[in-house]
Amino acid sequence: MPLRPLSLLICLLLLTGCAARSQPAAPSSTIVAAAATPAPEPVYGPFPVATLESLLLAEFAGHRQRADVALGGYIQQALATRDPGVVARASTIAQFLNQPQSLELSQLWTDVEPDNAEAWYVLALSSLRQQRYEMLIPALDRLLALQPEADLEQMFLSAIPTTPTGQQSLLNALEAVEQKHHDSPHILFARALVLTQAGAREPALDFAHRARLLRPESIQTTLLEAKILTDLNRNAEVAHLLASAVKIRPESQSLRLNYARSLVKAQDMKGAEREFGTLVAKYPSDSSLRLGLALIAFENHNDVLARSELDTLSDSEEHSDEAYFYLGKLAQRQERLDDAIAAYESVPPGPHFMQAMAEISNLLIQRGQTAESHRRFNEARARLPEQRLPLFQLEAELLSARKDPDGARAILDEALQQSPGNAHLLLSRALVAERQNQMDQFEADVREVLRTEPNNASALNALGYTLLERTDRIDEAEASILRAYALKPNDPAILDSLGWLNFKRGKTDEALQYLRQAYKMFPDDEIAAHLGEVLWVSGQRDEARRLWRDALRMHPKSEHLPRTRLRLDP
Repeated sequence: MPLRPLSLLICLLLLTGCAARSQPAAPSSTIVAAAATPAPEPVYGPFPVATLESLLLAEFAGHRQRADVALGGYIQQALATRDPGVVARASTIAQFLNQPQSLELSQLWTDVEPDNAEAWYVLALSSLRQQRYEMLIPALDRLLALQPEADLEQMFLSAIPTTPTGQQSLLNALEAVEQKHHDSPHILFARALVLTQAGAREPALDFAHRARLLRPESIQTTLLEAKILTDLNRNAEVAHLLASAVKIRPESQSLRLNYARSLVKAQDMKGAEREFGTLVAKYPSDSSLRLGLALIAFENHNDVLARSELDTLSDSEEHSDEAYFYLGKLAQRQERLDDAIAAYESVPPGPHFMQAMAEISNLLIQRGQTAESHRRFNEARARLPEQRLPLFQLEAELLSARKDPDGARAILDEALQQSPGNAHLLLSRALVAERQNQMDQFEADVREVLRTEPNNASALNALGYTLLERTDRIDEAEASILRAYALKPNDPAILDSLGWLNFKRGKTDEALQYLRQAYKMFPDDEIAAHLGEVLWVSGQRDEARRLWRDALRMHPKSEHLPRTRLRLDP
């Protein structure tokens, strides 16, 4: 709630009492004004000089950005004078700063102005923030009695408890208020919000839906219902709900943006492009909206629109990296390979830089310019020394993916000469050595990592899984995998190894449990191959075939899936 301006200095300079305002205080933006006859104007006596000095000092402190000093002065005079203007000023400053004194001050404000809805609003907000729900009940009761149409949704959004105990206490308080204010859309909204935070989505949806039917113009209520439906994966209903809401409130940016995003989730990319286009036309300076339009146009193969929007974004500070990266992707799709390389070269260091380097390297190697690719990596390492190690790793991964383990090994050897003992580089070289069937080198590099980092879960898992697959040292493999699992029980790669270990031990039920968990967390093709094999061996062959088919659709270049299926189901 914004601080309410106070004509205090005029009152002070006139050396009169800061009398109660000639009409009730102007409501803040969060309170809907109710038509009412102004109460008779109370009369206050003049302030003493000491009070005037204290208030002046507080006001000057506020202008000098010393809110703590200002608040102290106003609290002192609010308690001393009980003047409605001073109490209101003290309460709103304390509430704005989220200070504990806001509760006592807002109580005082409701005492001196019992019919002021803003005072009860501040008391309700302070009670919420401090989880004093026994005080929230009468505050909400009085506020809803004074102004049934008060806009309370933002207040609840700003102060929902995160603990189960706090959530249940607030739900109890809201139920108590609802007994006197049946079908209040604000209380229904609050109950839906708390239940959503607690993970009880189905009952939350019921309350949110009822609240929206009672108050369809409420943007917050509509967005809450949409969020719950999204969490329940009911994407078509979300799009329908937000489409209706946009018709009611066509000026709302948040509604239209959420509607556009819901269309993306519902796979209506043409509709999403239309809505993002409307948003960009209305808010042309919003580069995030323009980026959304550009990416959707790219997905829709609307290359003219995508290129136009990306060209505009390439001059922006906020999204130039994405713009140049997707200009490169667009040029690559159109087989303008020189333009693609030029665009990728313009991507600055950031989230898309490494992928841009990978795309440049792939394009050069496709042309047979392997030496040029290596030269560019060397140039990038010289220009960006802080990115030197990731660039070494990326170059090695690209060479390894292109079935050039010798080239990858040479790059990693060079990197380790510059950074001897680096765990990431050693693990990368170990994996390359394993692909080269150089098990001694693999084991030496992994054990060197574990010598300096005995709790490196990735190294333990790599050692255990490789020993399990490539040797008969199953007990040693098991010890390493179990140590890795103890360190990172929710790592899908480790869960995959643990599932495969159980399968090798003949424990198919345990194997299925771990492999299903791993695949749910990370639907990788190798995990799918393992899970499918265990399903096959356990007699669940139809499910195994469905899994392999779906996984191959996601990973069409997989080597693991065809090899496993051909071996088991030729």
